[in-house]
Amino acid sequence: MQGLLAYLGTVITSSSTVAAEQRRMDQKQHAYVILQEHDHDLPLQVKSALIEAFQMDAGAIELYITMVDDKDLQREWMRVCLPNLGLLPKDFIF
Repeated sequence: MQGLLAYLGTVITSSSTVAAEQRRMDQKQHAYVILQEHDHDLPLQVKSALIEAFQMDAGAIELYITMVDDKDLQREWMRVCLPNLGLLPKDFIF
């Protein structure tokens, strides 16, 4: 009986891990679509830095997606966040 309970516990834990990873992949995919459709005019260096930020921090993906309807706020966040993460030079202008 204990073996069965341990097995079920492992299945539940790995299922939640898989589900969390799937949600993160779905968010990344959504962010990439937004990047292509809404922010296609960004310089290549900024797009690359955003993709790297998405890889580094799930919070960056959530913020980027949340701010999609406020382009001014989103761009200001990029101007501050990406250099602070070391992904763009501090004096990079876009």
